[in-house]
Amino acid sequence: MATRLPRIQTLLRALGEGCPAECRPAGWICLQLGLLLLPSSALLAGLALLAAITVLGPVNQPPPLTRPESRWLLVLSALMLVGSLWAVRGWVAWVGLFNWLPFFWFYLAIQPYLQTPTSRVRLGQWIIAGSVPVVVVSGLQKIFGWSELQQTFWGLIRWPMGYPSTAAGLFDNPNVTASWVAMTMPFLVAACLQHRQSLQQRFTAIAMTVAASGALLIHASRNALATLPVIWALSCSRRGRQGVLLVCLLYAGLVVLKMHQGETSALAPLLEVVVPDGLIHKIQEMGSGTAEGLKYARRQAIYGAALGYIASSPWVGLGENGFGHVYSADLIRIHGALPPTGAIVHSHNLLLEFTLSHGIPALVLLVAVIGRSLVQALPLLRGRVQGLDRAWLLATLVMLWVHLWDLPSFDSRVNILDWLLVAAVAVIGRSQARAGLSSPHDPAIDPSS
Repeated sequence: MATRLPRIQTLLRALGEGCPAECRPAGWICLQLGLLLLPSSALLAGLALLAAITVLGPVNQPPPLTRPESRWLLVLSALMLVGSLWAVRGWVAWVGLFNWLPFFWFYLAIQPYLQTPTSRVRLGQWIIAGSVPVVVVSGLQKIFGWSELQQTFWGLIRWPMGYPSTAAGLFDNPNVTASWVAMTMPFLVAACLQHRQSLQQRFTAIAMTVAASGALLIHASRNALATLPVIWALSCSRRGRQGVLLVCLLYAGLVVLKMHQGETSALAPLLEVVVPDGLIHKIQEMGSGTAEGLKYARRQAIYGAALGYIASSPWVGLGENGFGHVYSADLIRIHGALPPTGAIVHSHNLLLEFTLSHGIPALVLLVAVIGRSLVQALPLLRGRVQGLDRAWLLATLVMLWVHLWDLPSFDSRVNILDWLLVAAVAVIGRSQARAGLSSPHDPAIDPSS
């Protein structure tokens, strides 16, 4: 016991490093542990994060509801509550508000932990560490074909392990898993490009980035994969962008080769590894004819229906999760049944989903809160600065992109990461506006690449 105590003290001191001055070391440690556990267990991570912003929250900081953005979020919350009085799903819509209102508070309360470049670097590293199980389990599931639910600690840690061919792993759907990996990829790329690091650190960063890229290929999410070359292009120098373009062209050639020659090609063993069948199937689906019973599950039909519902109730919407209820009822009424793929539970687009749930005025407020910070932080994309602040901004842009085509934020773990990214960009945007600099120097990164 006596020998363990110094080790525990050393560990606590190490975890306490980088803590912003206004934050309690215990809350800072809880936040780091929460990010480490986040993709593995929503409950355990949620408890740690809740402690970090409540009982162990920052000191000498204004309460979350006194921050400037809080006024707009309070008005937005009021609009959402009032609109729910006319929700088509009744009490279910009120329950759905928990996917939004607590996260508004989380967005406000977590910002003190993100105030310094050092703390943002540290939290970015914990996001990477927490993503290791996501990537490893996805790869192992693909190799061994695991398909049985894995859970322990009475369900506190639950890994669905569905879709063995595309490896959903820790999440319920491979598209959600791919969204998580895509949102964490900017931090991995920044780690690969960081200067003044040991050979072991660089090898670890490259190995993790290659593994995460392989996981994206396995998940076969076109939307998540589309972000990969953009992340590299916006993180690299001009010479690096030329390399990214070359890699993209080479990979596109391999995809075309597999689609047209397949097993007859001399490169068949290589193609089997680097161009998964799931990706080929998704690409072949694009623009192809669709059976009559499946076309109502296509995004074209879903988006069209969503726009129609918005036009019918533009001011207060249908209430949270109203789209799935109304769309399913319409399909049954018009066609006699749901698509063979099952019920459509959401509109696959965050802007459409939020507008048809809560109305156009609510959407304007939400976009204003997030958009203002984003615009202030956008100068980070200019110049040759290679830093974790840019990684936070790129991760937020990736998050917005994947939410244009799907709604992974229905998973609470992804939702927490979403609002953490937005909070970081809000802090960075304010610092940009105060400093009036277009390309600030991140002391943790050498910008001479």
